Amino acid sequence: METKQAVTFASPNLRFHILVGRRHRPLVSLREAVTETELAAPAAMLSWAVRLRDPEGNEHEVECPPGGTVEGKPGECRLHWPPSPLPDGGALSATLVVKTIEHGVEIALEAAAEDTCWVLDRITPLRIAGLRGGEEARLVVPSGWGLESPIPGDSPLRLVYPSMRLSCQFLALRVGEAGLYIGAHDPTCGHKEFLCQRRDEAAFTLECSLYPTADETRSFNQTFPLVLSGFRGGWHMAATIHRSWALLRRNAPPPLHLREDVAAWVAETDLWLVASGGSAEVVPQALEFARAFGVNCGVHWYCWHEIPFDDHYPDYFPAKPGFAEGVGQLRQAGIRVVPYINARLWDSRTDSWREEQAIRAAAKAPDGSTYEEKYGSGVALTVMCPYAHQWQEKVAGIVERLVKEFGVDGVYMDQVCSAGPVRCFDESHGHPPGGGHFWADGYRAMLKEIRRRLPQGAALATEDAADFLNDAFDFMLAVGTPHGEGELVPIYPAIYSGHMMHFGFQYVSGEDWKQPLLMRSKFARSLLWGSQLGWIGAEILAPQQAQQAEYMRRLAQFRAQRHQFFVYGRMTAPPRVEAAVSEARSVSVFGRPYALRIPHVQAAVWESPRGERALMVTNVSEHPERARITVPGDAQHAEQVVTEQFDGLAVVAFPLK
Repeated sequence: METKQAVTFASPNLRFHILVGRRHRPLVSLREAVTETELAAPAAMLSWAVRLRDPEGNEHEVECPPGGTVEGKPGECRLHWPPSPLPDGGALSATLVVKTIEHGVEIALEAAAEDTCWVLDRITPLRIAGLRGGEEARLVVPSGWGLESPIPGDSPLRLVYPSMRLSCQFLALRVGEAGLYIGAHDPTCGHKEFLCQRRDEAAFTLECSLYPTADETRSFNQTFPLVLSGFRGGWHMAATIHRSWALLRRNAPPPLHLREDVAAWVAETDLWLVASGGSAEVVPQALEFARAFGVNCGVHWYCWHEIPFDDHYPDYFPAKPGFAEGVGQLRQAGIRVVPYINARLWDSRTDSWREEQAIRAAAKAPDGSTYEEKYGSGVALTVMCPYAHQWQEKVAGIVERLVKEFGVDGVYMDQVCSAGPVRCFDESHGHPPGGGHFWADGYRAMLKEIRRRLPQGAALATEDAADFLNDAFDFMLAVGTPHGEGELVPIYPAIYSGHMMHFGFQYVSGEDWKQPLLMRSKFARSLLWGSQLGWIGAEILAPQQAQQAEYMRRLAQFRAQRHQFFVYGRMTAPPRVEAAVSEARSVSVFGRPYALRIPHVQAAVWESPRGERALMVTNVSEHPERARITVPGDAQHAEQVVTEQFDGLAVVAFPLK
């Protein structure tokens, strides 16, 4: 008869039960404690995995073997396994440490390669094979603004942190009102990856992996916990769990009303034009744009340089004739100017690549090769290592010249937060080769050097949002949230509102412009989720878009009067809105069809730093619409219900108790 060991970890939010037997990997049960909803499928297994590499670059993976023993006490245990043999006669040993915490459990892995030439290359401290799937289950994914998505089908969902695709270090599973939060509480913001893959129609596998540094390739002790917690109440509760940790970690941004590092003009800006070309094209557009909307505006200026877009980076100079004069005209009119550069890529065909021996600062794979990426231009561009001093100096010099020579208000540094890290094994850069948190550390050092060179009031922005640099940028462009991968939900502002600023909302395609209701819904959510509006082109000023322009003008002027909420305040739990709904279909800028569910009346609740609360409501329909809006209660506030008929294209605020 097989001997089995069982251990249960109990908290107010989660019941985590592990059964260890000689013939199988540990079986698990994961119950949300209050509703007792089981979030693991039958025969769900807990395991770990380690990928190793030999001196020739061959790979070998070891997964948690069957069997194992439990050692410990109530609330804390160590799961041991017998050493796993390696191809050269050595062995891999591993121990999983599990502890009860106030709201769930913490998990960490210890692994060591002994008497072998094989080294640890990729660590997967947590793999749960058999979380509940099916039609009712949803993944809460902090991609861009946030998504609530169906469980992946045949194609696995691979999410790399830090990047737009995984902007915060967690995922969550929701089944009805109950859910399971799985977060990496890593204050160093190291390179890691979450993977979700369907096991069968009723279950899926979720794992979290990370990459050791050269110092950890023989013996690895996880320095941060993976946290599992149960919750009730949907995606917002998962975001709340993460917020309670994320705002206390090292380098977390303080509240905006206390931040002295953010350029004052950024907080006062409400609307952005995105424009491209020389001064003769951009300046008239921007002047007309600002006149039309009557709020503080900025222009995000692309292709101000002679080189083509996504080509010959980073040789941006000389600028197009008249660029400096155009910047001066716009600033005199009170319009802020933020030009585009890419802070991640170098074109290896350029003279500067050869003359400056830029390959020294490129990120290197284990075999010494570089990483190349292609975008719309079709040009192969090399990924640079942000830790390399040469690349930090190169980017800092470009930003400094734009601000001091051309008089721009700030600089937009593309891809820093949007594109994920790559592994770099070049020891000459000064970081531990392979993995760890050098990517985050490198960009932080780059931005610190740039700040040192700039005058007060110059701002820095980047593409999309990833929380590892929330405190280092003045604001972030939020446009990359994937279309068609699930329902958009405001996870990022639920965590970080009042601590950092977004501008924009989502890419706008030519097909989108043909659908007024869809466009107005994007404008509305941009406002309600706290973003600076716009990041749209001058086409909104065309006669056929007059109604959309008028709606944008109302939203922008509404926002300009309520910075205490939308800039400095906190987005609280979402209200429940009962109103008419339309369905729209369009095609994204990347050519992918997508569908969008559009409530005609949309709402959000915001709280100012002084504790004032307001229900913000807008009707995106051109016709009057009736809606019932329920503001959820909490420990300090009772539930409130607002039932109104809203005029077409109205935007209003209701004070709340």
